[in-house]
Amino acid sequence: MERFHWAGLAGGLVAAAGVGVVFADQLRLNVPLGALIALFGMVVCLAGSGVLLKRLPRTHPIGTNAIAMLPGAALLLVLSLVTGERWVLPTHPETIAAFAYLVTVGAMGLFAGVVYVVSRWTASATSYVTVLFPVVTVVLGAILASEKVSAQFFMGTALVMLGTYFGAFVRPAASRSAADSS
Repeated sequence: MERFHWAGLAGGLVAAAGVGVVFADQLRLNVPLGALIALFGMVVCLAGSGVLLKRLPRTHPIGTNAIAMLPGAALLLVLSLVTGERWVLPTHPETIAAFAYLVTVGAMGLFAGVVYVVSRWTASATSYVTVLFPVVTVVLGAILASEKVSAQFFMGTALVMLGTYFGAFVRPAASRSAADSS
């Protein structure tokens, strides 16, 4: 779908290193294998969805979201049943607010935003939104829950932004002029 660019790889590595700096004090080597496999699967699915969205005919983000969320919700319900999770409705106002945010802005709003961006950018440039998720999460935590933000967070965020800029927007001059002429 698009040509490989070294700037994209370098930007991705710098942005990933920035996420590592943001969360360096929380990194542990004792992460369960199942969690790592699930995380890797999520990244593969997210990357595949960006490419798939580029290949499919353009549709409205809300309609695409509705169709995409139904099988995902069904799969999660089945997995919940298989693993024997207990289903309970939240009672704490903070939990209800977090759930409402996740369902609206966190799921539907984010998906619609990604579909919008994918329709206008390359699939690889769109993939940089994933390294911005942790940064946005920490900022929202600082704003909404008065969580402390360290200098380490600002250094990591600077790396994420630098990597995102180079990976998503910087292209060799020959590539840019060919794209501009078309």
